[in-house]
Amino acid sequence: MPVYKDKNAKKNKWYYSFSYKESNKYKKKLKRGFKTKKEAENAMIEAMDSVNKGTYIEPSKTLYRDFMDSWLQDKKINVKKSTYSNYQYLVENFILVSLGDIELQKITPREIQTLYNNLKENKRLSSENIRKIHTIINDSLNKAFKWGMINRNPATLVDAPKVIKKEVEVWNQDEINIFLNVNQFHNCCF
Repeated sequence: MPVYKDKNAKKNKWYYSFSYKESNKYKKKLKRGFKTKKEAENAMIEAMDSVNKGTYIEPSKTLYRDFMDSWLQDKKINVKKSTYSNYQYLVENFILVSLGDIELQKITPREIQTLYNNLKENKRLSSENIRKIHTIINDSLNKAFKWGMINRNPATLVDAPKVIKKEVEVWNQDEINIFLNVNQFHNCCF
């Protein structure tokens, strides 16, 4: 159960391999792409520990886009029509544009945070809608975690975007009088 060095690999040459028994069948676990021997050893120990504890999850190859199709369908029966339409709009126009082509297991907190940063920078959405996007991503990845498709929910490692309340501007007495005078003039003369 040691780690190995792949002499043919150009970079990240280290990998590990080990066998384990599950449901009376032997399986082999192999993972490549480690920079150092120590990195490969630590990852192997962690993987073996999760296999022994029964918490190991085979990485899902499902794209986030495909998972979100089923997540939206599940939401459709549990939320109001207007809420569903809003979810669908945010998912299709903002979330999947950035995260849709990534495998569920490979979504990182950095990618989620980058999405929020870009939305805030481009000022395409209000802070309330960016917070809603966080809620959608977090909820969907929680479901993937509960269903055993991912080891952890990376959205829980990202701070929820702050909602910035806009201050309501109120007219002063002079502005109210001008409005009333103009309105009165238009009503009497037209």
